[in-house]
Amino acid sequence: MKDSSQSHVPTLPMLIERWGEIVAEVELGYALTFDDYLNDMDLRNLIARTVRGVPPAARDGQEGIRDTLVALDTRFVSATEAAEGCIWGEANADDEGWSPDGEWWYFRLPMDRPEDW
Repeated sequence: MKDSSQSHVPTLPMLIERWGEIVAEVELGYALTFDDYLNDMDLRNLIARTVRGVPPAARDGQEGIRDTLVALDTRFVSATEAAEGCIWGEANADDEGWSPDGEWWYFRLPMDRPEDW
């Protein structure tokens, strides 16, 4: 019998699939809250950390995954605009070492977003 107390750990393809759903939401006009958007950008950060953590010997055969991620990121950038700073705040950016060149997703906002942000 399977132990249901074990949590399900998402795979990199599952994370990228969810990123694709988020990108589509941003393209259509992001209708969720700013807090939801922060969580969605944290997913993109998790993907980046996961990709960096893949050992070199295990990277063979992942070109398709990386190509998909690049395509999704390109679509995301096209549907967003540069924010005035880090969406999590400059103190968090400094603490975490985030930069617009490195963790660029934390420095972009959907062009079409709720007015109350």
